[in-house]
Amino acid sequence: MMQLQEIWAWFRSPIQFPGGISIEPLGVIELILLLVLLLWGARWLRRSTRILLSRRLDPALAYAISRIGYYVFLALGALIVLQTLGVNLSSLSILGGVVGVGLGFGLQNIFSNFASGLILLMERSIKVGDYIQIKENGPHGEVVHLGVRYTQVRSNDNVDYL
Repeated sequence: MMQLQEIWAWFRSPIQFPGGISIEPLGVIELILLLVLLLWGARWLRRSTRILLSRRLDPALAYAISRIGYYVFLALGALIVLQTLGVNLSSLSILGGVVGVGLGFGLQNIFSNFASGLILLMERSIKVGDYIQIKENGPHGEVVHLGVRYTQVRSNDNVDYL
């Protein structure tokens, strides 16, 4: 009985880190459990949304909406998890702004491709199975996969272009 109390006391005792930061081992376990639940919930939401919307909407549009919901759920869930664990999010706002500007410049091309992928999925101008030409006198082939980040086109020579 005494060993259990000692173990529990260790889990509840804060470990001091430089800068006045103290973390309890129980808090780390709680963080891991909450993140696992968040990922599980986000995947369940994505799958359920896609199945439900595919019955009434085009599968590509249902896929796009389910993906957007997935990312929004993950972002909001991460903020809620951090707030639950006692992280002061207002102190992270300045750091988030600086990091956001840096990432915005550094990842501008990736964000552009992401936005283009969302537009293609939502407008449904290209569908899986369509035969397209990428540029004038450029590669052409059948659309094999249509995603948020890239579109996979397979040429007549079985060469895949992303």
